[in-house]
Amino acid sequence: MMTSSACYYLCRSLVRAPPLKSRSAVRCPSAAPPGASGATSTSKTQDPVENQKLCAYLVEKAVNRLPPGAENILGIFDLRGFRVENGDLQFLKFLMDVFYYYYPKRLGQVLFVDAPFVFQPMWQVVKPLLKSYASLVRFCDTETVRKEYFKEETVHPDFRD
Repeated sequence: MMTSSACYYLCRSLVRAPPLKSRSAVRCPSAAPPGASGATSTSKTQDPVENQKLCAYLVEKAVNRLPPGAENILGIFDLRGFRVENGDLQFLKFLMDVFYYYYPKRLGQVLFVDAPFVFQPMWQVVKPLLKSYASLVRFCDTETVRKEYFKEETVHPDFRD
């Protein structure tokens, strides 16, 4: 469970999906299964510039919400339902630049939650480009997120039983 540093969602993943207004956390759905809240769009209907603006806003909001003494944020990328056509390497490049140039050393860890097999080839291409940031990535399932990173009362609804 994350106690010493803040845990905020920076969940704008490698896919394009419409933002979801959350009650308790900064979150954008990444690849939720069909029928899940917020997952109805395809990359053809998303504006890349708007996605970048949203990303910058969410990163800034997460950093500003850090408690005193905490310096790192936790990125949780919910990859349930990810498909090859969801991949957005241009957005990923933008996200890497944001952290490398504007928020160095602010990213404490990145969780890829329930990444499907089709995500692996993209990861193999991207991993060398991340250099030292690649060591911050952990592949895990929703149960791990729930048990190791949150208290029961702070678990986002998407990660509850």
